[in-house]
Amino acid sequence: MVFNLSLKGVFLTWLLYFTVLGIQAQTTESVKVMTYNLLQYGITTGPGGCTPASVSNKNTWLQLITAYYQPDLFGVNELRWNVNHAYALNIKNNALTYNPAMQITDASNTTGSDIGNMLFYNSSKFGYLSHSAITGNIRDIDIYKLYHKNSTIAGDSTLLWVFMAHLKAGSTAQDATNRGLAADDVMAWLSAHPEVTNTIMMGDLNLYSSGEAAYTSLLNPAHAKRFYDPSGVTSGWSGPNYAAIHTQCPTTTQTGCASGGGMDDRFDFILAGHSIMNHTNRVLYKAGSYKALGNDGTSYNADLNCSSSLPSTVCSAVKQVSDHIPVVMELTFDVTTTNLDKATLLEELSMVIEGNPFQDVANLTFHFTEKAQKEYFIRVINSLGETIYSQFLRYESPIQSVSIHTENWAEGLYFIQISDKIGKMHAQKIMKQ
Repeated sequence: MVFNLSLKGVFLTWLLYFTVLGIQAQTTESVKVMTYNLLQYGITTGPGGCTPASVSNKNTWLQLITAYYQPDLFGVNELRWNVNHAYALNIKNNALTYNPAMQITDASNTTGSDIGNMLFYNSSKFGYLSHSAITGNIRDIDIYKLYHKNSTIAGDSTLLWVFMAHLKAGSTAQDATNRGLAADDVMAWLSAHPEVTNTIMMGDLNLYSSGEAAYTSLLNPAHAKRFYDPSGVTSGWSGPNYAAIHTQCPTTTQTGCASGGGMDDRFDFILAGHSIMNHTNRVLYKAGSYKALGNDGTSYNADLNCSSSLPSTVCSAVKQVSDHIPVVMELTFDVTTTNLDKATLLEELSMVIEGNPFQDVANLTFHFTEKAQKEYFIRVINSLGETIYSQFLRYESPIQSVSIHTENWAEGLYFIQISDKIGKMHAQKIMKQ
C-alpha cells in the first residue's frame, strides 16, 4: 500500500513517519534547561551611566558556559531589544556554537523597554509552534509553545509551554506589589487556557523572600495550574544558611554595571507546573537537577567560589558575564519506541510527498495501490488533542483514493492516523503554515 500525500493549499512539513505494531517500550529523553540574566547585553550605556561589558566579550564568556552545560532550552533576560532580534541572532551565531541546532524564537515589547527576553531551543529535540505574551506589566512576559519531536505516543506529541519573565526589580513595597500583580496575571492566563498542561516559568523574578505575593501566587496550592519550586527551598532564602541557592552577585565589585556586594540574593528561578512535577503528561522534573550553576554554597557576601564546581575557565566566565549566575535543571520526556519483528511489518507501506507544496488547492489526498484493503479508519487530530476529522472507509473493492478538505484548517500542527481493521497503524505529523 502506498500513500501519496499531495499538498493542496497547505504547506505540510514532513516531520515523522512510523508504523505501530507489536510491543511498545517507553524510554525517556533528557532535556537541559538554563535561564540567565545577561546584564544589559548589547547596551552601550547602562543605568547611571555605567558601561556594560561588550557583546564580543559576553559572547566569549557565554560560549564557555553554554558549551559546558549544553542547554536544550536557554532563556535569557536583559537582551537589548531590537525588532529584528539582531542581538538574539548574535548570541545564536557566536555564543551557542556548541550546537548548530540551537534556534531563536520571538519576543514581545509592548512597554517599550530597552531590554527584553528571548528563548533559544534545540531544534533537534523541539519544534517551535507559537509565541504570545502577557502585557500590561513593567515588562512583557513571553510565552512560548513548543512540541517535543521525539515523543511519539499513538501519533500524538508532547507540548511544553515556557514562560520567560523579568519581574520588577527593587526592594520597596511598591516593587513587591508590582511583582505580585505580574504573577497574578500569569495565573489568570493559565486559568483562561485549560488546554495548557506542561509548563515552566523562568527568569529573573527579583524575589527577596518566599513571603512575597508573587511567589505565593505562583505556588498557590489552591490553584489547579500552580507552579512548584523544584529546588525544594520554599522558605527563607536570606542569610548564609541559604547560600547554595543564591544567584546574585558573583563578584563584590561593581564593574561592567554589576550590582556588586557578593552572593546574597536569590533572584533567578525555574518553576515547574503541576503536571511536570507529578509526571501526569509525559514530562517529569529530574530530581536533584536544579542548581544555581557553580554555586557550591560556600560563598556569602563574597565573590562566588566556583573553583571546585566548575572548570577554571567556566568559573571565570560566570563571574564576568553578569551580576547573576545561571539557574539550570533537567526534564525528562517520555519517548515510546516500537520493538517490532521485521517479518510482521507492513512492508508494502511507504509514504511519498509529491507535488508543489505551495499549490493553491485545498485537498490532502491519499492514493492507495492494488494491495490496499477494503476497510480503513482515518482520523485527524489537532495540537490540542481534538479530533477535527474522522472517517471510516468501507468499500466493496480495494480503496483507490481519499481526499480531505483542508482549506478551513487553522495554521499549526496536525496528526493523521490511518489504521486497518486488525489495528495496524500509520501515523503522520504535518504542519500547516
